[in-house]
Amino acid sequence: MGSPGRISIDGDVLNDLVRRVDDVRDQAPSEVSTPPPVHDDDLTRAGSDAADALRLSLNAVRADLETLASAVQQTVTLWDERERAMVSLVDDIDAGFGDASPTAGPR
Repeated sequence: MGSPGRISIDGDVLNDLVRRVDDVRDQAPSEVSTPPPVHDDDLTRAGSDAADALRLSLNAVRADLETLASAVQQTVTLWDERERAMVSLVDDIDAGFGDASPTAGPR
């Protein structure tokens, strides 16, 4: 058994794996070549493009969060207005019943 976090491979299994990799490599088309070298300018441009994309993504998330916060605030405001209207309605009903109502009294 190998130590924790390490994979232990039997010698026959390892040999079979190497053979299979070699078979796949042998079957690869001959026109497949190594990719062209990457220049520092290309890496800089790719990094800059990635940073721009990340900035756009973060700005979109920020806008979504601002929209969500605004919607939550509007919901809270509407809920407060609804609660005040319900309390007023119950108070009006209580006033209509006078002291006979079990809920009569100040709110």
